[in-house]
Amino acid sequence: MYKTWNIKSIDTLYVINNRLSQYAQWALEQNLVVDSQNHFLEINRDMLLGCVNQVAQQKRLVTREQMLAWCAQLPNACDKFIFLGLYEGLEGKNFEDFWNASMDDIDKENKTIRVSRGVLPISQDLIDFAEESNQTLELYPMSGDMTRVTGLVENGKIIKTKRNTKYDDPLHNGRAIYVTIKRVCVFLDIDKWFNTKQC
Repeated sequence: MYKTWNIKSIDTLYVINNRLSQYAQWALEQNLVVDSQNHFLEINRDMLLGCVNQVAQQKRLVTREQMLAWCAQLPNACDKFIFLGLYEGLEGKNFEDFWNASMDDIDKENKTIRVSRGVLPISQDLIDFAEESNQTLELYPMSGDMTRVTGLVENGKIIKTKRNTKYDDPLHNGRAIYVTIKRVCVFLDIDKWFNTKQC
């Protein structure tokens, strides 16, 4: 049954198996199990590993070359900065490493960026994307008519805000970054097997 579900992560299978085991235990206590056994307790790690979709698991391993090739397909420098930044370890609470970063936080000579939890090494590619994003006040959509341009507001940050943005707080800013990442994955047609945790 687990194999037919095409699950990509053993952690997901652990959670599912644990929940089913709890349900079976409840059913045992209610005298609803015919053979009076909780068979979910018999399933071990090796058995669960055998049910993970290995092809999808391999697709989730991304090389730097692949990440840069994806970035080359993106229409906006800010999207490139976010996507490669995730790969290089930027995130923070509510994705604050992105929406709170300015060019003043980047040390071009030492190739580092200052974030709330310290100083992180970054690549020249990420610095280039940051500079381009910092100088761009137009945003191209990643679907439909890609000629329709959204104006951005200069806010002193690498990631500019849209003119129609109503809220400027950590929760909404983080949500905007998360939505951008999801749109990038859809645009690149990798959303079926890739998410923010695999970057």
